[in-house]
Amino acid sequence: MKAAGYILLLALLFAISAVSGCSRPASPPPSPTTASPAPAKSPGPEQAAKPPDYQPAETQEEQTSRQLMEQNREHWQTVNAMLQKLLADIGQTRELAPPEEAELVVVTADWARENWGEGYVRDNARKIQIDERIFKGLFILPDAVSLADLYAEWPLSYLVAKLEDKVYAVQENFGRLNGEEARKALAHEVVHLLQGKHFHGPEPATYDEGKAWSALVEGDADFTRNRYLERTAGTEPAPKLDRIYENNLPPAPQAERPPALTRLLYFPYEYGEAFVSALYQETGWQAVNGAYLRPPLTTEQVLHPEKYLSPEGPLSIKPVPVNVPGWRMERSDRLGEHFIRTMLETWLPRAEAASAASGWGGDALDYFEQAGAYLFTWQTAWDSRQDASEFHESFQRLLPAAGAAILGDGLWLAGGNYIWVGERDTREVLVIVSEQKSAVDAILAAR
Repeated sequence: MKAAGYILLLALLFAISAVSGCSRPASPPPSPTTASPAPAKSPGPEQAAKPPDYQPAETQEEQTSRQLMEQNREHWQTVNAMLQKLLADIGQTRELAPPEEAELVVVTADWARENWGEGYVRDNARKIQIDERIFKGLFILPDAVSLADLYAEWPLSYLVAKLEDKVYAVQENFGRLNGEEARKALAHEVVHLLQGKHFHGPEPATYDEGKAWSALVEGDADFTRNRYLERTAGTEPAPKLDRIYENNLPPAPQAERPPALTRLLYFPYEYGEAFVSALYQETGWQAVNGAYLRPPLTTEQVLHPEKYLSPEGPLSIKPVPVNVPGWRMERSDRLGEHFIRTMLETWLPRAEAASAASGWGGDALDYFEQAGAYLFTWQTAWDSRQDASEFHESFQRLLPAAGAAILGDGLWLAGGNYIWVGERDTREVLVIVSEQKSAVDAILAAR
C-alpha cells in the first residue's frame, strides 16, 4: 500500500519472534523480554502460613549472580543503584507508576548462550526448521547457513535484558560500558519494566503482526529513554563506572550472520522509535498508551504511521488451492511489507526494493509437507495492478541475482528448490516453492 509518509519478545526466551528487550548491540531473537506480565498467582495455604521473616532458599541463578557480583562488588553496586534510581525517574518521564522494585541479575555470556540461545533452539526445533526452509526458499538465508546455529549463538552479544521483574546484565558485554553507556542501556530496560506492569501484550497471529507489536514495544523503550536522557542532560550526570571487561572479550559467535536476517531482526529497533514518535505527536502519551490496546497489525503500519492512524489494514486474500494428494498444511502466515523489502534489497538496489515493496496490500503464505518434502505457496496482494507488476518484475530480477536458473514458463531452479512466480490476477502475484517439480506442476494445473 503506497503512501508518502512505525512500531518484548514473549516470555522467557521465546517467545522469540514477538518482541525483544535486549539493548543493542544485542539482536532481537532470541530474547527474554516480555510486555505481558505473568499471571498473578494466588497464595496457597502453605504460603500464607510462612512467618514474616521467612527467606526462601537461594536458587542456582541467584547464587551464581551473587558470586559474579562479589568479584566486582563496587561496580555492580553502582549499577544496581543506577537501576533503582532509573526506575523512579523514567516512571515520571513516561507518566506511569513504576514497579516497586527491580532485581539486578548478573550472568555470563556462556550462560546467556546456553539458556537463551541453545535452550530456545531445543524447545523450538520444529518452528526453526520451517522458518529456515521459508527463509532459504525466499533468499533470506544462504543454503549453507544453519538458522539454529545463529539463534543459539546470538545471545553472546547481549548487553542487558529484562525478564519479568528482573534485569539481566551479561557481564562480559555490559562490563565494557562506561557510566553513560550503562545508564542508556538500563534506561531502555526500565521502560520494559514499566510496560510489563501496565500493559498486556497480544498473541500475534502472524510473523508480520508480531514484528509490528515488537516495534511498538521497542520503539516506546527507545523513545522514552531518549526523552528522559534529553530532559536530564547536563543536570544528572551518570555515575562513574569503570570498564571491568575492556580487554576481556566474550567468545566470538562462530556462525555467520546474513545481513538480510539481521535486518529482519533489527526491524523493531530501526523503525519503532519513529512510529512511537508519530503517535506521541498526536496526543502525547495517551496515543502511545492507546496503541497497546489497539496494536499495529502490520509492518506496513509501522513503516507508514499514517496507515495505522487511518487505519489501513491488510487485504483479505483468497487462499491458493493446493489440491495435491498427501500434502498436509503445517503453517499459515503473513510476512508483510518489511519482509518483502528486505528480501528484495538483499539482491537489488535499495531504492528499487523499497519502491517495489511499498505497494504491498497483504500476503498469505501456506506451508505444506509430505514424507519429509515441503512446498509453500505465497500469495501477495497489491494496491494496484501497477504495484503488482512492479513487484513481479523486481522478483524476476532478484532470481538470477540470487543464482537461480530459469527453466521457462515462470519456473526457476535455485538451491534444490523449484520456484514459480506469476501474476494471479490484476492485483496479485503468486510464488510457489518446492523441492519437487511435480508438486509445483500439480498446483499450477489445478489453478
